[in-house]
Amino acid sequence: MPGRPAGSRPTALLPRFVPPTGRPIRLSIVAKLGAPELKETARGLTGWLGRQGVRVTPEDGLARLIEWDGPSAPRGAIGDGQDLVALLGGDGTLLAAARAMQHRQAPIFGVNLGSLGFLTTAPLALLYAGLERILHGDGVLDERPMLAARVFRNGALVREALAVNDVVITGGSIARVLEVRITTSQGFVATVLGDGVIVATPTGSTAYNLGAGGPVVHPAVEAIVLAPIVPLTLAQRPVVFPDSEELVLTLRSKGREGWATFDGQASERMGPGDALRVGKSEVRLRLLRLPEQNYFRVLRKKLLWGALPPKRARTTPPSPPDR
Repeated sequence: MPGRPAGSRPTALLPRFVPPTGRPIRLSIVAKLGAPELKETARGLTGWLGRQGVRVTPEDGLARLIEWDGPSAPRGAIGDGQDLVALLGGDGTLLAAARAMQHRQAPIFGVNLGSLGFLTTAPLALLYAGLERILHGDGVLDERPMLAARVFRNGALVREALAVNDVVITGGSIARVLEVRITTSQGFVATVLGDGVIVATPTGSTAYNLGAGGPVVHPAVEAIVLAPIVPLTLAQRPVVFPDSEELVLTLRSKGREGWATFDGQASERMGPGDALRVGKSEVRLRLLRLPEQNYFRVLRKKLLWGALPPKRARTTPPSPPDR
């Protein structure tokens, strides 16, 4: 019998979601409220979960949409005291939900109702089959690092935020070059002149960072990626830092303001001299997936990573003309 390929990890050794014993499973439902198929899907899901003996707590907006008569919770309380979260939506819904949960990170099983679905990897067709397997302990638990960001003005803290994918400094509505000075605990790193700077997690390496020419970093790697956005010099390239470092990005552009953006969904204005400190958060995103939905399969399917050019079609040689 052939052995396992070198470097592979047997499925049985992957960390699993362990359902509680002696009590019902407590499950929250978070959703993209604008999805056209949501109402019918959520009504069917809540009924099915109830028949499985699961205690369901949808978020308030979803509860109103489906006229739910049981307990519900605001988005800010989702995950509190829950065993897992079923998320119906796209990656943007997942990013917002993870930041809203703060330190109450319950494992999230993301079912894609959006477009790309890089984090919400389960298709809608696998909603029931996938959840049934997870409820019986067949879900793989992936823990991903998140970023903690703080904006300082004149030495005073003005904003704190979490980010799953990235923290970005860019200019305002007018395209102007920004000057951003970057330091770490080791001292001065560089001054970036360009459209801005991206600080990304390994999870976020396939988001804005990838479009800016940054590297793809496997989510199991403990690292922070720094990627300049359209730098004015060819010498300024992306850098991968250990996640033990805290990066300090100081806006140096005189008379020009910028914006610190968190996962592309929340932002804070920055003026000259303001500093953005970004490092690894103590909070970790917890994603649930089925064992066959591994990272590189998703990377190949969603981003066409490693795709080969199409093979040349075989054709019948033409016959030479008679004259």
